[in-house]
Amino acid sequence: MRLAPLLALLAMPLHAQDIDAFLAETGAPGAMIVTFDGSEVVEHVAGSRRLGTDAPVEEGDAWHLGSITKSATATLAARLIADGRLSADTPLSAALPDAPDAYADVMLAELLSHRSGLPANVGFLTALRLQGIDAERDPVADRQRYATVILGKERGPRGEFLYSNAGYVLAALMMERLTGTPYETLLRDEILTPLGLTSAGFGPPPAIEGHRGGLFGVRPAGQGAGADNPPVLNPAGRLHMSGPDLMTYLRAHLDRDPDYLPPALWDWLHIPPEGDDYAMGWVVHESGALVHDGSNTFWYAIAAFWPGTDRALILATNDGRIEAQQPAFRTVFEAFAP
Repeated sequence: MRLAPLLALLAMPLHAQDIDAFLAETGAPGAMIVTFDGSEVVEHVAGSRRLGTDAPVEEGDAWHLGSITKSATATLAARLIADGRLSADTPLSAALPDAPDAYADVMLAELLSHRSGLPANVGFLTALRLQGIDAERDPVADRQRYATVILGKERGPRGEFLYSNAGYVLAALMMERLTGTPYETLLRDEILTPLGLTSAGFGPPPAIEGHRGGLFGVRPAGQGAGADNPPVLNPAGRLHMSGPDLMTYLRAHLDRDPDYLPPALWDWLHIPPEGDDYAMGWVVHESGALVHDGSNTFWYAIAAFWPGTDRALILATNDGRIEAQQPAFRTVFEAFAP
């Protein structure tokens, strides 16, 4: 079949898009497009689960979400705030009494909006010590080790935006310390189970493998410890989920159900401080969309929804070569935007 260029498809409704053309444009082994237009959810997939095999990507397969996970962690925080178990301005010292003075007054909201002054990450050696498959690590204990290292680093300017995975790890540590429940259990009980996200889990997806480019071409990631970041980073970027389940999550943000979260907390999640474009796990795009992308260097995904329009979009590939794929992602995003 001839692969029509993406630009030639823009006049068509996106749910009728030739997924093969999108796949070819990205250069990835496999790809997924999921759309919601106010009436139906449509998923299209193409390509292979693993380069060099004939195992096709299937509808309902789970995809790695990378930093799209941050939105779920922030939504979890909002649920706990709604229940009165913590507040947006709860300081780090409330959960970690031994936090150094430079960080003791950092608030939960600052951690979730990347304005705490925390560095982006702990560094290679610490990450290497915390590496491992999920079944062999204790992420709760690892988060304490992570916190000890990151809080020993110099703090940046408070209030200035500095994208930080560390901030989300510490936010999760605060949540579990103040509730007495591990982050992973909290996320299951407050987000995954209530919304029916049965395909969700942490780490490499069970069926599809990610891929990374290198000197010797594109190679699959496998399913071992090297296929993802350390489990300590679960709150910052290790969720996997099927496209339809992720769309269910996006629709929860579109619907703003007051029984799930009060309107003020939906606003807290979606509206950034004046003059900024990053809220709580969401970037406000110039099109009006709330959007976040994610990659663990083996996958690339984007989730977006347009408040007030009943439109949402998910794009994903099992390929971490982000720069090569961004033009195709951008084309589809711009075609779908209201």
